[in-house]
Amino acid sequence: MPFKDLIRSLRDIADAVGLIEEFTVGMDFAAFREDPKTIAAVERKLLVISEAAIRLGSLRDEAALRNWQRFLATHLLTSSASAIFLATTPLSN
Repeated sequence: MPFKDLIRSLRDIADAVGLIEEFTVGMDFAAFREDPKTIAAVERKLLVISEAAIRLGSLRDEAALRNWQRFLATHLLTSSASAIFLATTPLSN
């Protein structure tokens, strides 16, 4: 994977996490569960994250793989806990 594609995949993940944060600002989990538009928006961004992670998976044997995890951890630490919570919580009842 060319370096440009690596950066694009990382940027896609970071942007999606940021948008999930924007979509859910001020919401608790109960409010989130009652808002189908927000659920759909968050699910779409989780799909973007998943697709980008799959693209990054092709780097398994390349040195760049070591750095993308650090990049994501740094970005996630600057995001709200709600984005991380929603990104790791199943959406089904």
